[in-house]
Amino acid sequence: MHSQPNHTAKKKSNSSFYLKVFLIALAAVILTFLFIYYGLGYQVLRVQSGNGEITFFGKVSKGQAVSGTLYYENNVKASLDAKKSALYYANGDIYEGKIVNLMRHGDGKMSYTNSGDVYEGSFINDQISGKGKYTYSNGDVYVGQLVAGKREGVGKYTWADGDVYEGSFSHNEKNGNGKYTWSNGSFYEGLYADDKKNDENGYFEWENGDTYRGSFVNDVRDGYGTYTWYSIGDKYEGEFKNNKLDGLGTYTWKDGRAPYTGKFENGVIVVENTKTEQETAE
Repeated sequence: MHSQPNHTAKKKSNSSFYLKVFLIALAAVILTFLFIYYGLGYQVLRVQSGNGEITFFGKVSKGQAVSGTLYYENNVKASLDAKKSALYYANGDIYEGKIVNLMRHGDGKMSYTNSGDVYEGSFINDQISGKGKYTYSNGDVYVGQLVAGKREGVGKYTWADGDVYEGSFSHNEKNGNGKYTWSNGSFYEGLYADDKKNDENGYFEWENGDTYRGSFVNDVRDGYGTYTWYSIGDKYEGEFKNNKLDGLGTYTWKDGRAPYTGKFENGVIVVENTKTEQETAE
């Protein structure tokens, strides 16, 4: 009588062999990782910046990142070159300047490849913050204070066409006291709110010498004010609506005629339900 082959023993032997191979391979991977991690100085570092968490994997020497890759929460990544004090972003952007604890911190220069914009100035916790100069690809230039990448505080914005605004900013808009000068010489001095002229006592002077002192609401003359025509010397003092003489007011002629005090509507004098046209302030 012949004995049957012991298939169960063979299966156990094969399983044991594969398990040993797997464990040896796993140990080799772990040892390789540990060698790279500790022997060659590669580490994983994490820091919290003003824009969220930054994860670094690369070479570290004496606790400082030397070279490697930075991973940001918004799926952006950049290569670090500590010797050149530079960051090279995957989209082509380049940062050159002070790097502290994996973050842009201190004075530096940021060049944006896609837009062509360039910023030179202060960074805090990986954000554009402090005083700096932002040059836009269209020729506009801003010099002044910024917070988290936005114009915030006092600054000067020069448009490519020659217009200039100097004054207070908030959330990238003109807010607070400032002066806007047009390239033709006209200018406005007064308060802004949400990027528009809003002031009870603002001042506007045109390139032809005409002046207006009074109320502005959402960029237009609205409320009480005084308009003086430089070329003819006439003056109007009273109510305005949508940039025109509208409401009660007094019109004074330079030629000596008796001043008119009464009602105006849409830029003209209203007399006994008739309208006499007068030169208006545009």
